[in-house]
Amino acid sequence: MTRNLRVLGGVSLTTLLIGLASLGCAPLSQLLAAFPTGEPVLEARGPGTVFPSIDAAAVDALTHAYLLALAEHDTERMRGGTIHQVDGGFSYGEIRVAAPLLPASLRQPTKTRDVARFVVYYPTGRDSVDRANERPSKADRRSVRFVDPLHRPLYILHPSLMIRVYRGEEGELVDVADLRHPKQGQLIAGE
Repeated sequence: MTRNLRVLGGVSLTTLLIGLASLGCAPLSQLLAAFPTGEPVLEARGPGTVFPSIDAAAVDALTHAYLLALAEHDTERMRGGTIHQVDGGFSYGEIRVAAPLLPASLRQPTKTRDVARFVVYYPTGRDSVDRANERPSKADRRSVRFVDPLHRPLYILHPSLMIRVYRGEEGELVDVADLRHPKQGQLIAGE
């Protein structure tokens, strides 16, 4: 999404970039990447990385899951996983993806070393659905409060790119990070 700036006798910047790409100067993606789009630049360190806190592992895991879905052009299916304790901190494994026939349902069995779960609620483009997805679903709330006897927290990346954690028997919902502003320091909780 580049701005349509006027350059060189009325030729738009977009047209100029496409022309340069067609001449073999550089791939269009590299030319477009040189101009800011207003979208946040997100990075994740990936599965297996050790983090000092559960929150830091969850932020990276959710960012990684989100970026994978974008790269695969598959934001219709839910993604998630678990965070577990390791020597020196916390980590997560490969991202689980919902089955094609049940894209909004993701089974996440927990193991004894797991300390939290995470899941991505993708934007749908429908305001009423996206507004509803800014809160944990009934199934997710029930899984934390009643199904899991340890009441392990559930980290959710919402359509607004806000990461919130739903934790405990009382069902406390806390903002953890805002991926719309990654350069301003992602973690909110614990500041």
